[in-house]
Amino acid sequence: MPEKTLDAADLLDWDHLCDIAELVEAPKNWNDGAKRFAYRFTSTADVAAQNTMLTDLLLNATYKQSPETAEEVIGVMCSSLGADREKLREFAKQIGIKLKRS
Repeated sequence: MPEKTLDAADLLDWDHLCDIAELVEAPKNWNDGAKRFAYRFTSTADVAAQNTMLTDLLLNATYKQSPETAEEVIGVMCSSLGADREKLREFAKQIGIKLKRS
């Protein structure tokens, strides 16, 4: 039986995202970007769209980065977006991001 893949909503704290959500027109830093991401993420109930949003964010943030740097990115995302670290790591691995072995 195939292993169940995680959905973005399984690992992000919905209440936290609702708290920080803000429509930022042109994000100038990570905090603005996190607010915009939270706004877009909580504005849809489409699981596929939410998965795409998180996938795009992770892939862009870790593009051409070492596994060590990718781990740092995961840590920042956990803090900013209220994500479960182990589940976010698993999601990242599902989409092909190389991380340090734990």
